[in-house]
Amino acid sequence: LKLKKPFQVSHITGIKSPYAEAEGWFIGCPLTSKQMVELPEEFVMDRIIESGKIAQELGAKVVGLGAFTSIVGDAGITVAKNLDIAVTSGNSYTVATALEGTREAVRLMGKDLATAHVTIVGASGSIGAACTRILAREAKDITMVARHLQPLEELAQELSGSVAGKLTVSNDIKHSLKDADVVITAFGDIQASVRTGNRFAEFEINSKNAVEVGRKLKEAGFNGVLINISNPCDAITTILQQETGLPRNRVFGTGTFLDTARMQHVVGDYLHQDSRNIDGYVLGEHGNSQFNAWSTVRANNKLITEILSQAEIEALDSKPSEGAWTVAS
Repeated sequence: LKLKKPFQVSHITGIKSPYAEAEGWFIGCPLTSKQMVELPEEFVMDRIIESGKIAQELGAKVVGLGAFTSIVGDAGITVAKNLDIAVTSGNSYTVATALEGTREAVRLMGKDLATAHVTIVGASGSIGAACTRILAREAKDITMVARHLQPLEELAQELSGSVAGKLTVSNDIKHSLKDADVVITAFGDIQASVRTGNRFAEFEINSKNAVEVGRKLKEAGFNGVLINISNPCDAITTILQQETGLPRNRVFGTGTFLDTARMQHVVGDYLHQDSRNIDGYVLGEHGNSQFNAWSTVRANNKLITEILSQAEIEALDSKPSEGAWTVAS
């Protein structure tokens, strides 16, 4: 497979909403997951960039990196630098939910994000860094925390001309948490989840991280709002709540909020509807045990079971969870 060049798999048309019409292409990057992990990173990155260039030549305006293509290297940064079109991945959904949660948490505390202090634990990772890049333009103070200072210092230097307030880097978790209004936890080893296809693969390392961070939050007297992104999201959120002793309404996990958004997009695309016209929920643990609660799903206020056949619903059932591993444009 490593000798085979990337190629166009299919051309998707007929994607319509009341507001616009879109088309897209599936591009195959013919490497197995094992090859992407074990082959030289430079070789794999060249293949991914080559795939992106095919999409660009076909007329795509955005490239979505799916599955392992979004994990290898630096989470798409190098790919973006080598293309003339936008590059995104499933991480964009995760970041969006964390940001929405942060803004809502600050509002519930009766504060303004422009006067708030936000601490991001795990800011050197792709999701933590993305949260930092956006919140640095909105929050009064941002503290980035990770075990190693160098990537934090590099990110701080990159953002030095575009921050709204003060930007601090630290590897001292306890000291960094003391005066925070909101703490976002984004620690973990995403490679473990990708290798196995199961978010619980990160539990061993992230449960230890959660205990450490939770205890230091408690020792620091943290009294703000905690938003967890780390996987397995629900399990880690529970540990953080127990270790901090914070009320449950002050500790949040992005959980199946993210999967609900995916489900709404899947159903909307199938019905040629804007996803904002779709209501309903994905329930359960954010991971392999989550499920689409089809009895709650409505399109334009009409039950989905009255619009689609059972066979159609079954065909759509696995797509929201697959979206966590594959993003196509």
